[in-house]
Amino acid sequence: MEREYGESIFLGYRISMTSKRMQAALQHRFRQLDPDLTFEQWTVLLALWRKDGRTQQELSAETGRDQTSLSRLLDTMVRRNLIVRVQSREDRRINLIYLTYRGKELERPLLELAGELQAQALQGIGEDELSVFLRVLNRIDRNMN
Repeated sequence: MEREYGESIFLGYRISMTSKRMQAALQHRFRQLDPDLTFEQWTVLLALWRKDGRTQQELSAETGRDQTSLSRLLDTMVRRNLIVRVQSREDRRINLIYLTYRGKELERPLLELAGELQAQALQGIGEDELSVFLRVLNRIDRNMN
């Protein structure tokens, strides 16, 4: 026997499923430019486009990844020539993460693809609805801390 559950009962599930669909669609679009680029790499690139030369700890906090998985992701990105690690002059124990030329040149085309997907996702949604949605989503996020 199937049970009926209202859509709003499991909000985390709905948010997660929508997020996964958007991530998959974004990664599919990214393959037009770089067949090996993953959504996870995109989140690191996005953080570095905002501010280049960050510590691994800063990137971990911004991308929501634990240090171990981020370290493996950064290793892959170094091998793919998207980023470089540079030892900090102030503290030799710290590496700063910088974009390579290749990582920088992907910014515009990847942001354009992401913008196209966002426009698709927001079709039929007015400015007022979007504003309310973002306020509610931010409140939910704050409530989870």
